[in-house]
Amino acid sequence: MKKATFLILLVFLLVINLSFPAFSEEIKISAPSAVLMEVETGKVIWEKNSNVKRPMASTTKIMTALIALETLPVDKVVKVSKKATEIGEAEIYLTEGETITVENLLYGLLLRSGNDAAVALAEASAGSEKNFVKRMNRRATEIGALNTHFANSHGLDGSKHYTTAYDLALITREALKNNIFRRIVSTKEKNIPWPGEPYPRHLENHNKLLFKRSDVKGVKTGYTSKAGHCLVSLSRKGDIELLAVVLGAPTSEDCYRDTELLLDYGLSHVVKKRVAEKGEPVAKIFLADAQKSFEAVCEKDVLIVYNKDEPPVVDVRVDTSIKFPLKKGERVGKLVVRTGNEKLAEADILSSEDVKGKSFLRKATGFYKRIWGFLINLVKSILS
Repeated sequence: MKKATFLILLVFLLVINLSFPAFSEEIKISAPSAVLMEVETGKVIWEKNSNVKRPMASTTKIMTALIALETLPVDKVVKVSKKATEIGEAEIYLTEGETITVENLLYGLLLRSGNDAAVALAEASAGSEKNFVKRMNRRATEIGALNTHFANSHGLDGSKHYTTAYDLALITREALKNNIFRRIVSTKEKNIPWPGEPYPRHLENHNKLLFKRSDVKGVKTGYTSKAGHCLVSLSRKGDIELLAVVLGAPTSEDCYRDTELLLDYGLSHVVKKRVAEKGEPVAKIFLADAQKSFEAVCEKDVLIVYNKDEPPVVDVRVDTSIKFPLKKGERVGKLVVRTGNEKLAEADILSSEDVKGKSFLRKATGFYKRIWGFLINLVKSILS
């Protein structure tokens, strides 16, 4: 409908005639690779070499925990194998033949970073660590962590064991959908049974930020000589949740400093806003060929993350090729949210009702009225 004209377009409290640059403030960190991500939307707030492949040490155990929680009931009792007890390095001192619940293994995995707990969970889930690693790699692909490859369940160095800061954020974001995972990684201290000993195993979370900052709710530390100091941290303030991933920091102090710089930057700049909800009216549309005006509603929820100092532009665009009659739920245009040259979100807008087209007589009457009005204005301008 080439002759369609817009008489009025009332946007539902959304159009703000401003634009803003992307999050671009320079943050100087020592780590060679890092990323800051908003959890709900997955939006990257800040990054440094976030797609460069690097070893990730015990942050591997985030994926181990995710698959264990997806495949095993937490009250399942696991019998520890000889292989699990022989991994070495960080451990919770499991003994061959010991029985322990999946939940307690997860505490040992995520608080104490037990390599023996990782292998015990892998074997309980998939029969062998080799089969479990196949699951880890398959799950990484499903999540979209396409630059990640696992060679073991615990994170000790290997030539084919690597991830990126961005991929690790994606994996952690997936794990955070599980409330048991959230509970465990935010636990500061935990006692679990220690058969044969007069006292329980006392586990203290390796993540120092849990003890330092009330906004931090996890997630996992990691270190090997090859990987350097690694840390994945979750911070929550109000309705904002941020993930900071730091890989390869030269020292533990650098790693924590880098993480706090990222979190503080995010908490001071990030705003999250739901600009439209599914089914919410976002525009009143008047079209020349429509029998009446009608409301357009949003196809889905539209959630954006942006810099609080520079609000975004939200625009409703109506499709000029609409044909009448129009059925309820048909696409009539789209809602676009932008910041500078970056598109933050987009959603189709739909007709809220059936709308008939104008009859031939009404179209003709409207056409002649426009012609008559044009002639009157022309004569007035000549006479004046």
